[in-house]
Amino acid sequence: MTEERGRTDSGAWYVIQVPDGWQPGDGLVLVNHGFDLNPPIGIPSLGPQVLRQRQLAQGYAIAASSYSERGWALFSTGIDYAELIDEFVDSFGDPGEVIATGGSLGGIVALQQAAELSSANVAGVYALCPVAAGSRVWDQAFDLRLIYDAVCDDVSGGSLPNGGDGLPYALDESDIEDWDSWVDGGRAYLAINRCTGIDLPDWLVTGGMEDRLEQILRVSGVDREFFLANMAYATFGMSDLLRADDKLDGAAALDNQFVDYGDAQINQDIRRVQADRLAALELKLNYVPRGDLRAAKVLSTHTSGDGLVVPGHQLFLRQLLPEAQLVSAIVREEEASHCGYSDAEIVAGWDELRLWLDGGPKPTVGSLNATCAGLRSAGVADGECRFDASIEPAPLEQTLRPRQLPAFPLQARSTGLWFEVGSAGQGYVIEALPDGRAVVAWFSFPAAGEDADQAWFFGTGEIIDEAIVVEQMQRPDGARFGSAFDPQAVQFNDWGRQTFVFPQCGGGETGWRAAAPFAPGRQQLTQLTYLGAASCASPSAQISGLAGWSGAWYDPQRAGEGAFVHIQADGRVFMLWFTYRPQGGQAWLYGEGTVDETGISFSQLLRPVGTRFGADFDPGTVQFQRWGSARIDFGLCDQLTLSYQADQASWGSGSLEWVRLTRPQGVAECSATAALVDSGE
Repeated sequence: MTEERGRTDSGAWYVIQVPDGWQPGDGLVLVNHGFDLNPPIGIPSLGPQVLRQRQLAQGYAIAASSYSERGWALFSTGIDYAELIDEFVDSFGDPGEVIATGGSLGGIVALQQAAELSSANVAGVYALCPVAAGSRVWDQAFDLRLIYDAVCDDVSGGSLPNGGDGLPYALDESDIEDWDSWVDGGRAYLAINRCTGIDLPDWLVTGGMEDRLEQILRVSGVDREFFLANMAYATFGMSDLLRADDKLDGAAALDNQFVDYGDAQINQDIRRVQADRLAALELKLNYVPRGDLRAAKVLSTHTSGDGLVVPGHQLFLRQLLPEAQLVSAIVREEEASHCGYSDAEIVAGWDELRLWLDGGPKPTVGSLNATCAGLRSAGVADGECRFDASIEPAPLEQTLRPRQLPAFPLQARSTGLWFEVGSAGQGYVIEALPDGRAVVAWFSFPAAGEDADQAWFFGTGEIIDEAIVVEQMQRPDGARFGSAFDPQAVQFNDWGRQTFVFPQCGGGETGWRAAAPFAPGRQQLTQLTYLGAASCASPSAQISGLAGWSGAWYDPQRAGEGAFVHIQADGRVFMLWFTYRPQGGQAWLYGEGTVDETGISFSQLLRPVGTRFGADFDPGTVQFQRWGSARIDFGLCDQLTLSYQADQASWGSGSLEWVRLTRPQGVAECSATAALVDSGE
C-alpha cells in the first residue's frame, strides 16, 4: 500500500491510501469526518478501521480531508475536496468512479459532493446518520438556545454567556474556545446545571430545576439523554457558525420571528429575531440539499434512538430523492446512541451499496440484514444486525419548527427593471428564464480612479426558491463602438459574486463581493417595470402580443454587446443597450420608447455619467447626457433591426441586425409573436 500525506492550497490536511496494484480508474472512496470545533490541524482519520480495511481489500483507493474550516465546514468542503481530487490525480491518475462516505456532518458533506463535486464522478453516497436536512439543523440549535434563555435568564447563575454586536445569543469568538471545558467546569456548563440540574446528583436537583428542564425539552423536542450534547451545539457550534469570518462573519442568518412554539409563556417571553435574508441564503447554500445529486445512488442509515441527529433526517431524504435513487434504513437499538452501529452493520451497508453500483439489485432492509449476518459468520466484522423496516421516524418538524418566512419565488412577473431608491442613474435588468435560471445585468459606474465614465456587469445565475445566485458576474471590456467593434478584442473579465433575495413581489435585496477596486456591498431593490400585463396586482402567466418581443438581443457576429428590450402592457418600452465607447471602455445607453405595429421608436437615448461605483456614488452628480435616437423594426421570427443616429459624430449612425438571446419566462414562442405582427394586431 502507498500512502501520501500533505496539505492543499486551502489549508486542509489530507491523507491518501492506495492499495498495491491499483490502476487509474479503479475507484476512490472519499471519507468525510464529522463535526469538530477544534481547529483542523494534522492528518484526518480515514474512518472506521473495519470499513477502511474492507475498502482497501476490495481494491479502492481512499482519501480524506481535515477540511480547512472547523465546525460547520460546508462553506469550504467543496473547495477542500476539489483540491484533494487534484492532488490525487497528480499523484495517481484518474480515480474513476468515486464513492462519497461519511457519518453525521460527514454524511451531509458526502451528499454535497454528489451534487457539487464536478471534478469527480461521484457515483455513490454512503451516509451514516447524516445531517440530511443540512444547515436547517441550525434552526433547532437556534430555537433551543432562545428557549433556554426564555426559561433560565431569570434564574440566579443560570444565564448563558452572551455576545455583542447585535448577536447576544451567539458567544463572542474568544468565548467559543470554552468548548474544551464544556463538561469540565466551563461557564456555560455550570449555568445550565444551575438552571436545570441536568448533570447534578439527584439530591441537589430541586423541583424548579426539574420543571424548567421539562419545559425546555417539551418545547424544543430535544431528548433528555441528548440535552447536553444539543446545548453544546446551540451554545458553541452555533456561535462559531455565526461569528467566524470564514462562515457568516457576524450576520444574523437565523430567524424565529413567526415561529409558534406551542407554549404561551415561551411565545411571549422568547427573543424574536429577524434574519438577514442574504445571510440566510448563504447558510442555505452551504448547505441544504435540493435533490440535484445527479445520478448518484445513495444508501443512508440511522440509529433509531439518535437524539442529536434525529432519524427524521431519513424522511427528509425520502422526500427529496426518487425511490430508485435512495435506500434508506433504520437500525433498531435498545440504548439510544448517535451513530452507534455495529461493525457488521457498517460493512454491510458498504457492501450492499457497492454491489448496487456494480449493477446488482437495489438493497433492501432484508438484504442488508442478510449481508450483515454473512459478514459476521465469515468473521469479517462483529456485532448485531438490527435493520428494521417497521420503524417509522418521527417527522423533522418535531425538532425543526417551520420558519414561515415571507418569500416570493422568482417567476414571470419578477422580470423587469429594478433599482435602489435614492440611487437614480443606475439599476438592474432581471429576467427569469424558463429553465430555472435568471439573467442579471447591472448598469452602473466605474470604481474611483478608473479611466472610464460608465460600467456594466452581467451574469447568469440559478434561481433557488426566492433567490438568484450568480456565482460569477462578468465585466466585458476591450472593444470599441460601431464599425470599429472587434469581437476578438472583447475581454470577459470576472467581476465578482452576486446574490439576490426577494421576500415579496416587487421588493428585494442584493449583495456582492467583487475584486478590487470594487468593494463589497449591498442594496435594497424595488421593481420599476414589468413585462406585458404582469404585475404584483395582476400577474400574467403568458406574455404575448407585442410584449412578446421582450428579452435580450444581440448580433452573433458581435458577441460582447447587445440590449435588453422590455415592453409593458401600456405600450411603453424600455431599452438598455450595453456597448462600448468609440475610444474604448464600457458604455451603456437607455431610453423609453413607444411601440407601434411594426416597431419601436426612441426619440432619445440617454447616457448617464458623472459619478462612481459603490460608496462613491452620488446621485446629485449624475448627468443624463442625450446620446441620440433610435428605432427598432420587427423582423421575422426572433429577429430585430436597430437603426440609430448619435448626436456626436464620434458615435455616428448605423444599423444592427439582432437575434434573440433570451426568452424570459412567460414570453410566448416567436411563431405566435410573428403571427400577431403579420396580421397587424
